Amino acid sequence: PDRSVAVRLGHNEWLAASISGKKEMRPQTAPLVIPTTEHSNEDDEVAELQQMFSSRGSGPYPPPRDSTIPRTTLAKLKVGEELLLHADEARQEREDRRRVREAQLMERLARAQTRREEAKQRQERCRQAREKEHQRKADLVRAIRADEDNWERERQSQQQTLFEEARQRVETANGLDAKLDAQEEAVDAEEREVATLQRKELQLAINNVRQLNLQNKRAGAESSRERRSKALEKAASQQALLKRLAADEKRAEAKAWMLARQQNNDIHLSKAREFKQHVNESRSNARRAQEAILSSKKIAAMKERANDVLVEQEKERILANNKELVAYTYRSKFASHREAEEWGASTLLQFRSDYFGTPFGEYDEEGGMGVAIEQQPARE
Repeated sequence: PDRSVAVRLGHNEWLAASISGKKEMRPQTAPLVIPTTEHSNEDDEVAELQQMFSSRGSGPYPPPRDSTIPRTTLAKLKVGEELLLHADEARQEREDRRRVREAQLMERLARAQTRREEAKQRQERCRQAREKEHQRKADLVRAIRADEDNWERERQSQQQTLFEEARQRVETANGLDAKLDAQEEAVDAEEREVATLQRKELQLAINNVRQLNLQNKRAGAESSRERRSKALEKAASQQALLKRLAADEKRAEAKAWMLARQQNNDIHLSKAREFKQHVNESRSNARRAQEAILSSKKIAAMKERANDVLVEQEKERILANNKELVAYTYRSKFASHREAEEWGASTLLQFRSDYFGTPFGEYDEEGGMGVAIEQQPARE
C-alpha cells in the first residue's frame, strides 16, 4: 500500500476505504508537519503546539509493542458481545425513559397551564378591584360635591330669607309713617275747620291755639322721626348682622380649604422626601456595586498577568509529560501476545471477517498479513 496515502487519510477515510473492499490502511496517528522556508513567531508557536499535542516522542517511532492489535479493537469486541446480550434490556429501558419523559412533559404542561390560568384569574381579580376602588372614589367625590351644592343652596336660601324679612320690616315702618302723616293731616284739617268756625268767637285765643297746634305738630314730627330712625337703625343692624354671618362663613370655608391644602402639601412633601431617600439609596448601592465590579476586574487582571508565567511553565510541563508518556501510550494502546491469541475466540470474529475482510493478525490466502496496520512511515 501507498504509505503517503495511509499517512494523509484520516480515520473516516480509512474506514470508508475498508468498507468499500479496498485494502485497509492505518489511520493517521500524528499530524502532518509541512516544513516551510520562512520562519516567524507565529510559525514557532504553531510548531510548539503541534509538538505538545503530537503523539510522537523523542524516541524511536513507533515505540516497540507486543502486537499490532489495538486494545480498542479487543475492547470493542468485548463490548459488542455484552451489548448483544443487553440490547433488548437497553431498548426497554430507553422506551421506559421515553414514556417517563412524556409523562413528565405532560405534567409540566399541565402545571404550566394551571399557572397561566391562575395568573389570568389574579389579573382579573386585580382589574376588578381597581375598577371597584375607582368607582368607590368616584361615588365619594360625587357625594362630597352634592353636599357642597346643598350647603350652598341652604346658605343662599337663608340669606334670601333674611333679606326678605328686613325688606318687610322696612316697608312696615314706611307704612306707619304714612298713616301717621295722614292722621296728622286729618287733625289739621279738622282743627282748621273748627278754627274757622270759631274764629270770631275765639279771636283772642287764636294765638294760643296756634302755639298749641305747633307744639303738637313738633311733638308728632319728632316722634315720627324717632320711630323712623329706630326702624332704619334696626334694619341696618340686621343687615350688618347678615353680612357678618356671611363673612364668618366665608372665612371658615377659606380656613378649612387652607387646612386641607396644607395637609395635601405635607403629604406630597413627605412622599417626595421618601422618594428622594430611596433614589439616594439606589444610587449609593449602584455606586458600591460598580466599585466592587471594578475592584474584581482589577484583581482578575492582576491574576491574569500573574498567570502568564504559569501558562508558560504549564506548556513546558505538558510538553515534557507528552514526551515521557508516548511509550506508555503505545503500550496501553496495543494488545499483548496473550490478548492477541484470545482475540480469535470472539463471537464477532466471523461477522467482522465477512464484513471488513481478513481480520487483524491473520494471513490471507496468498500468505500475506491482513492490512490492518500499515507499515509505519519513516520519521521526517
